[in-house]
Amino acid sequence: MSNLLNGIKRGRTYLKNNGLKETLRRTRIFLSEKNPRKYKLWIRNCEKASYKWDLKSEPLISVCMPVYNPEIRWLKRAVDSVLNQTYENFELCIADDCSTDPRVKKYLESLRDKRIKVIYRQKNGNISEATNTAIEAAEGEFIALLDNDDELAQNALAEIVKTLDKYPEADVIYSDEDKTDKRGKRSEPFFKPDFSPHTLLSLNYISHLGVYRRELVNRFGGLRSEYDGSQDYDLALRAADITDNIYHIPKVLYHWRILDTSTAGDIGKKSYAYDAAKRAVEDTIKRRGLRAEVKAVKNSSFYNVEFKPDNRDFVSIIIPVKDKPEITENCLKSIYEKTNFKNYEVIIIDNNSEEPETLALFEKYRQKNNCKVLRLDMPFNYSRLNNIAAGLAGGNILLFLNNDTEVISENWLGAIAGACRETDIGCVGAKLLYPNDTIQHCGIILGAGGLAGNCGTGIHKNERGYFGRYALNYNCSAVTAACLGVRKSLFEKVGGFDESFAVAFNDVDFCLKVKALGVNNLCLGDVCLYHYESLTRGLEDFPEKMERFKGEIRRFKEKWGEELLLNDPCYSVNMSLDLDNLFKPLTEPGARRLAEP
Repeated sequence: MSNLLNGIKRGRTYLKNNGLKETLRRTRIFLSEKNPRKYKLWIRNCEKASYKWDLKSEPLISVCMPVYNPEIRWLKRAVDSVLNQTYENFELCIADDCSTDPRVKKYLESLRDKRIKVIYRQKNGNISEATNTAIEAAEGEFIALLDNDDELAQNALAEIVKTLDKYPEADVIYSDEDKTDKRGKRSEPFFKPDFSPHTLLSLNYISHLGVYRRELVNRFGGLRSEYDGSQDYDLALRAADITDNIYHIPKVLYHWRILDTSTAGDIGKKSYAYDAAKRAVEDTIKRRGLRAEVKAVKNSSFYNVEFKPDNRDFVSIIIPVKDKPEITENCLKSIYEKTNFKNYEVIIIDNNSEEPETLALFEKYRQKNNCKVLRLDMPFNYSRLNNIAAGLAGGNILLFLNNDTEVISENWLGAIAGACRETDIGCVGAKLLYPNDTIQHCGIILGAGGLAGNCGTGIHKNERGYFGRYALNYNCSAVTAACLGVRKSLFEKVGGFDESFAVAFNDVDFCLKVKALGVNNLCLGDVCLYHYESLTRGLEDFPEKMERFKGEIRRFKEKWGEELLLNDPCYSVNMSLDLDNLFKPLTEPGARRLAEP
């Protein structure tokens, strides 16, 4: 009942601040995202727990649990979830943080299992200090963090050890998670990406179940009490400072209890946690010496890091054009009127334009000292046109832009250039909108729609999406070349665009080549442009165009392979690749497939 009352209260506040139409739209999306039926089907049809395995080693895993006045029934469920593990070489280190409820000590004293260590702290120190006390008692090579009212899946530790067998270099391992209510009903699965360092700056997806090499945690002094409430986020960020050996298990191994007092039930209960999270990210930015600013995402618990260019960065904006002068002028005008980062040049690729109005427009913009018009009379080949222009560009950063786009915000170019200059970032894209303010593109998901599809299409621009996916600066495998920034040195290193992809898949192919260098591609969810998609070239509806398109599908599949295309590391193998059901759980195994050419 209290959850219902809290929900009604939050709904009234949202209605007051956003109006009836927006509230109804948000409610519809919220109910859709909950997806209880599809998750129930996923659990029934797709969740498989393995209880047979051949392990090369059986390391001791120390489960560390701070305790402070939990309800005994939830504490017992938490302890039992450890004792019932199918993997038996573990210890449970419990640090009681001076609980004032005498029933807690009575229960802890009743535990007789030799694998359990209970430490009674003499002074209340809150969650970080209590967790550190548990870690100090740990003897295992790895520690697993467990809250005192949550539960581990029965095969959680077995899956951890299986992962260590496969990746013995692992320093951090994390799993998918969900929530469970007082009746044990599971909901709201968080199917996570593989390690994505820039997504981690916006979203603590490591969280539950987080497992760390104990030596690593000890090296930087354990958890820090000044970040209580988001101490595990601070821990994950500091771990990511010093290791890339971070592995993801795409299985739900942790059940987060929904209680009236927990953030699982109502994030407003612990707003201090989100203040601590922002400070943890700000400290990370400072620690890493990044030129960046941490910005809160409106009406959410998320943050975005906006990278800043310096005065040495120079961007070459490359725009292919064939006629449609009114569209091109709208694009150029928005660049020159709305861009506050001034270190740029515009290179217009004139590909067989014939209309007098187009030629007059080119002449008009030639008068600007930072605009060039490059005439290329040849059959349309997007890759070849851009490769030629890139060879003539003077910028250290290249920005490939469609002429059917329109700049919305002043900081767009500076934000893209700032991200491009970071050495661990490859291709950078933006959130592109249709004129009706719904999303056209927010990164590309491999396998979606049968081969590679845009993320977020048709969703309102203000929707945050699945765990903030449409609002955050999020690592993704690819972005569209309708707006794609990249360092020129990376462009040259991979040989530019593959000219065998004349029209389709050249951008996805390029992004995958860049990603293969060991950098991370990024879509900026807080940078928006309008995109009047495909207004210049028209549809692929002629027989020769269709045949070429099929050929490009074949080459793309042969080049990158089905395994990669069906298992995008920035998405989840547990979610649908159907364009109408992205970020929804699969309802049957083996439902993923690629398009036939």
